[in-house]
Amino acid sequence: MGLLYRLDSKSPQPTRALLDMPEAEKIFGVDLLFELKAVFTDSIGPNLRNEVAHGLLTDNAAFGTAPVYAWWMLLRWVVHSVITIDNCK
Repeated sequence: MGLLYRLDSKSPQPTRALLDMPEAEKIFGVDLLFELKAVFTDSIGPNLRNEVAHGLLTDNAAFGTAPVYAWWMLLRWVVHSVITIDNCK
């Protein structure tokens, strides 16, 4: 079941709990894990996961700095993975 489910639970774990697991650092690395926490789950930051999941993100805020940065971060992952796969061939 992997990182999404704890060994002693059949229910999905909250995003913050997943990012706090030791396996998360091994998967994402220190820098990317910090970036994920800062953008999506940290209450000091934009906390986009909470804003979107609970319907708190307004239409105007959806085009703000934090959502655009999150979009760019995810696009960067996709492009990086495509380049990495092409270089491995």
